Amino acid sequence: MRRSLRLLHTVSAFAVVASLLIALATILGNSSARAAQQRPLGPGDGERIAASCRSANPYMVSALLGVPVGGTDPAEVPAVVAYRHGGFGVTDPHLVLATRADVGDVYGLAYDHQRAQLYAAAYYRVGGSYGPGGPGAIYRIDVDSGDVEVFVQLDAGRDLHKEAGKEAGADSPHYVGKTSLGDLDISADATEIYVTNLHDQRIYRIGIPGGHVKDSRKSAGEDEDWHWDSRAFGLGVHDGYIYHGAVNSREGVDPVGPLEARIYRMRPGASEWEWQLRIDLGYERTWDAVPWRPWSDDLVGRGEDQPILADIEFRPDGAPIFGLRDRVSDMDPDGVWSADGKPGPSVGDILPTRRALDRRRWRVISEPPWYHDSGPDDIEVTWGALAAVPGLEMVVSPGRSLASKADEVRNQLFAHWFSNDTGSVLRTEPIADARDNPDGSTVSISGLAPGDIEAMCVAEPEDMEELIGTVTAEAGVPLTATAVREG
Repeated sequence: MRRSLRLLHTVSAFAVVASLLIALATILGNSSARAAQQRPLGPGDGERIAASCRSANPYMVSALLGVPVGGTDPAEVPAVVAYRHGGFGVTDPHLVLATRADVGDVYGLAYDHQRAQLYAAAYYRVGGSYGPGGPGAIYRIDVDSGDVEVFVQLDAGRDLHKEAGKEAGADSPHYVGKTSLGDLDISADATEIYVTNLHDQRIYRIGIPGGHVKDSRKSAGEDEDWHWDSRAFGLGVHDGYIYHGAVNSREGVDPVGPLEARIYRMRPGASEWEWQLRIDLGYERTWDAVPWRPWSDDLVGRGEDQPILADIEFRPDGAPIFGLRDRVSDMDPDGVWSADGKPGPSVGDILPTRRALDRRRWRVISEPPWYHDSGPDDIEVTWGALAAVPGLEMVVSPGRSLASKADEVRNQLFAHWFSNDTGSVLRTEPIADARDNPDGSTVSISGLAPGDIEAMCVAEPEDMEELIGTVTAEAGVPLTATAVREG
């Protein structure tokens, strides 16, 4: 069954109503500290998810990272959760697709809309744990049956968690972004998935539903002058191309040079990557100018954020959006929630693009900040995972509360819907709560953080034609105008 998003035209007078709903949704969503209702997948949930694709509020799915503490059973801790925005009469529950006992720590997600199956890739962070498939596992979750299985296992390094008690420095910050797997994506026709192997810095192409490895290509960063410092992670798929990003980490012989990321693309099965654009990471991330720094194994202190180019998404007109994740948040996961933690509370960034002057390429918009992804203390709250709402000018990213300072709402995660046109926050939905008590000073899950996020729908080409330039307020769910803007 194909999951598509189809909307009806509405009169332009709905624009006023939509604006009011947007404002109210933002206030209610951002101020809410309620725990989301969750339950395991059950009969009829596949149809429930498919039905949501006929609205402007489709189901999203997020990976959740964190370690159970205090005797908490891993089988009771969600690792992959599907949800919709719950405002204005939407009462659909959040659905637990997999637990930590099923998959352990996973980051990359890819949804096969034709077969209603979700793929999830193993991920390494300090103090975490892998699922039964180990560091190179990609899991397959069948939404209709609820079955979870190891789909494929790649050679992605040793299980450093298991070796922590046997070898000094095994479970070490040094390996974050360098072992296990990174981002995951899927072809538009749902015939193959792509995954970044952080261990060998190659992008693998795997056939589905069979699971055979078709080929792998080394990261394009391996051919740069700074290849010894190249760190690939994020992927994207658009218009028949695979996109991938690599950061020049400046970890090696030249730590004082420019910090940057580069984006490349390739047709599936081709032999060479094509260079697309460069992202200067020397920009001022917020008004308080929290900088990106070269990669280092030393947790020096707050403000030493280290960039991972974690995700690549696309607007309906093809403009790419880039998500950045602070590597230090996975080197010291608990520190994110501590006012005195070495990672500091700034955990990522979202960078849009506009057409360059030559009208042939895209330029990155980094200053001033476009998306309103900072809290009242001017600290960014999102971890860099991105999901485009199919056919609409919205992107969703999980993170901390936008309504509170970093040390005021602790150990809770929210999904935030942003307008691509204005950068404003349209909706917010709580997706995880690890607190044992109201102030979050004791928790059932240590080092809570989001992994990847995906929409569980696709937009048909005819839907795109209907949606561009339309303001829709459907079933009380607020949307923005989708006028295409190019700077």
